[in-house]
Amino acid sequence: MVRRVMHLNREEDNNEGSVSLSVFLVSVASVVCAVWLVALCGVCTWCQRKMIRP
Repeated sequence: MVRRVMHLNREEDNNEGSVSLSVFLVSVASVVCAVWLVALCGVCTWCQRKMIRP
């Protein structure tokens, strides 16, 4: 049985790890943006006030 291990940005692996590093970085950026958006919505509440007014 051959056991393959994914390495991040290893040149001898012909850049096999670069895809997973990119996916990881995009995922982290998305989570940070989502958390920041939720935090701002909790602080600002501008849109909530606009929706309540007739």
